[in-house]
Amino acid sequence: MKTRVLLSTALLALSPLALAQQAEMPAPGMQTHVTHLQTTTGPVTVRWGQPEVLAKANEYHVQIGDFDSNGDGQLSRAEIPGTHALQYEFKVVDRDKNGYLSAAELVSWR
Repeated sequence: MKTRVLLSTALLALSPLALAQQAEMPAPGMQTHVTHLQTTTGPVTVRWGQPEVLAKANEYHVQIGDFDSNGDGQLSRAEIPGTHALQYEFKVVDRDKNGYLSAAELVSWR
């Protein structure tokens, strides 16, 4: 019985180390970066990453005619399909903040 308790305690104590080592491995298909910083309270390691291939890369080649349902030569948010990448980045792409995307704004988005 003591052996089981001792073994269980050892496994629990080592599990954070196993998780820390596992976190060191980048996920398949991910491009990762690591930065080490020294702060007044000690060292800090920052890890970040992004997919090597953009999931919706084909959606970044949009032209006004692709979604301009009313033919006014610009895109409103209502004209863009709800799950399209442009929906999520509309405010960033709309540089003049007029609520519409022009052809020039779309070209700079690519």
